[in-house]
Amino acid sequence: MIDAAREASGQPDDQRRFFVVPKAHVTRIHTTGGAASSIDVVVNGAPQSLAVSPACPVILALGTIESTRLALVSFPTSPDNPAAEFVARL
Repeated sequence: MIDAAREASGQPDDQRRFFVVPKAHVTRIHTTGGAASSIDVVVNGAPQSLAVSPACPVILALGTIESTRLALVSFPTSPDNPAAEFVARL
């Protein structure tokens, strides 16, 4: 992973295919047409949104509980999903 991050760091931002975002807390993944379109993160206490190309894969590589929380918040199974509302407050 480190080698891939170093190699990608030499590419222009609009052509980079691999990112490592340290010390960032992902709070939500927004989708458009079934693909990730942006990712909401909190970095050093400041909320930010990162745009994602529709062709870019997004990998959830977190702990089990954190990945589940992010999936429930980002991809609710229905508009009235009480689990998503509960998890969003965590």
